[in-house]
Amino acid sequence: MIIEKIKNFFSGFERGAEAEMALDASKLKEFWTFVYDNWFDEVVDFSDVIIPRIYNPKEHFGVIVSANTSIIKVIKTVEKRLNMHVYLGACQDKVIKNHNRPLNKNYVVIFENNIASDRWYMDLSANDLEKRGVVGITLLERLLLEILYYQKTFNHLEGETSTLCAGSRNADNNTFNVFWNSDLGKVHVDVVRPSQYWHTMRTRAVIASSF
Repeated sequence: MIIEKIKNFFSGFERGAEAEMALDASKLKEFWTFVYDNWFDEVVDFSDVIIPRIYNPKEHFGVIVSANTSIIKVIKTVEKRLNMHVYLGACQDKVIKNHNRPLNKNYVVIFENNIASDRWYMDLSANDLEKRGVVGITLLERLLLEILYYQKTFNHLEGETSTLCAGSRNADNNTFNVFWNSDLGKVHVDVVRPSQYWHTMRTRAVIASSF
C-alpha cells in the first residue's frame, strides 16, 4: 500500500533519467507533509516553516523536521520499512543531544544533493568538525534524508561511503555512523567515538537552515 501511495504521489512530478525530482519550496513542504502522514501517521502543519532562499532543488536536499517527531519513532518505522539495522548503544530520546537544533519547533535543514557524504570532510572526526565550526547532520535528519532519497529513487544513499552524524551525541557522548551494507542489503546505524575518523566516513554539513 505504501509503495503504491508513493508512486501515485510522485506521478505528478517531472522525473529524469535517474528519477530526479525538483522540489521547490511549496512542493518540499507538500512532500514532507506526505511523508509524515504516510510513514509516521502524523498530521503536520509546516506553514510556519521558512525555506532558506539559498535552497535550489536541483543542487540540494531539503529535510523538514517535525516538532512532534522523535528519533525512536523514526528508527522503529525505518527499521520496519527499509530493513534497517540499528545499534545505538546508550540511546533514548531523552539522551540524544542534537547540536544547535530547536526543541518543539518545526525546522528545515539543507544539504548538498550528493549520494555520497561530503568528500571535503574526509578524515575528520566529530571533535575535529566541532573545532572547525562545521554543523554536521544529526541522526534524525540523516534517517529522514534516507526516506527522501528512497522515495525519489527507490535506492539508498552512500554506496562506498558513510555519514558521520556529528550533530548528535548519545548519553556516552558518542556519535553515530550511517551506511549502506551491500552484503546484507541493509542500512546500518552504528555508534562511533567522537574522536574516531576514517577516509570513507564523512559528515553531511548543514549549508542552510531555519533554526
